[in-house]
Order: sequence, then C-alpha cells, then structure tokens
Amino acid sequence: MYLLGVSQRVCLIPETGEKRDALAHDWGRFLQAVGVSWVTLPNRASEAVGMARQLGVSHLLLTGGDDWGVFPERDATEFALLETAGEANLPVVGICRGFQVMQLWLGGELSGVSTPLHRKARHRLTFRTGERRIVNSYHTRGITLAAAGFEPLAVCDTDNTVEAARRRNLLGIMWHPEREAVPSASDLRLLRSHYNLPDTV
Repeated sequence: MYLLGVSQRVCLIPETGEKRDALAHDWGRFLQAVGVSWVTLPNRASEAVGMARQLGVSHLLLTGGDDWGVFPERDATEFALLETAGEANLPVVGICRGFQVMQLWLGGELSGVSTPLHRKARHRLTFRTGERRIVNSYHTRGITLAAAGFEPLAVCDTDNTVEAARRRNLLGIMWHPEREAVPSASDLRLLRSHYNLPDTV
C-alpha cells in the first residue's frame, strides 16, 4: 500500500495570534493526478513522526511555503521527518521550500536569488538529460551549490542556480508542479518515478 505523508505550511492568524497548519487546495488535485493516497502531517515533530509510523506512511512530500526560520516548529518537524525517512529509506520529494530544507539538512547553504527572475515568474531550465522546460518560480532563496552528495538534475538557464537534484531517497525541485492549471506530464513522470509508482501518463 502506498501512503504519502504531506507536510504543511504554518499560517499565523493576525487577529488572534493563533497558528494553523494549512495546505493549498492545488495539492489535492495534483496528488490525485499522481495517483497516490495521502495524509497531512502536523507541524509538531514528535506527533508527525509518530503519526507517520502509526499510519504506515511509505513516502513523504515536503511542500512549499514560509521560508526557513520563520516558523521553527515547521523546521523541526521537517528535519525530524527527513531523519525518519533516512532511517527507513522512504522516498521523499521536496518542493521549493522542501528542496531548500533538504539542502540545509544535508549541510548545504541557501543563497539569495534574483526576485524578477524567480519570484512569481516563469523561466527556462535545462535538465542533465538535455530536456529544456519553462517552469514557474515562487522563491527568493535558492541553491547555488548543491550539498555534498546532492546530484544536480536541472539548472536555471539564466543564473545557473540548481532547480532539481537527487540524492539516494531524496528528490528536490524548485518549481511548483501543483500550481499549474493542467499537471505537466513531465512532472507526473518525475514524481511517479521517484516514488516508484506506475507511470500512466
């Protein structure tokens, strides 16, 4: 049985100071297209790990959202999930922030990127295979040099920042496949391949 555990962003309600976990509706549509059952995990490290183990989570997805350091509880939760995934050899995909979290967990660094190029923009990237694509971009921090063992799979044509990388059970990508109106066949294949799911595209 495949069960994907999905991390969530933290939303702060200004009127009350209350923090809430949240997941964009786009993810439901995209994960249905991927073809995997999924469950959201709370931003409390011990509870998220315990819940993943109890439910038999077989794959993990670290989603985008708030920058590293803004909500320490999310940072701690995603580090704990990566530790758990490493121990159990669970495949993990990191999207945008999720990729950045993987980079930090592996001992790498983040760098600032050009806002006009990467913030609410589209740009071209080139894969190691020679494939070229135009993808969306919603970040202000990126990866100039991949962490040790993180093998770059794609780079931005304009500034050569790393847009996708893989290391054993980890796959990180900087664009948001869930935000496309129609899911890209290339993105579906990429996730299905990493998660070892049948490719029906």
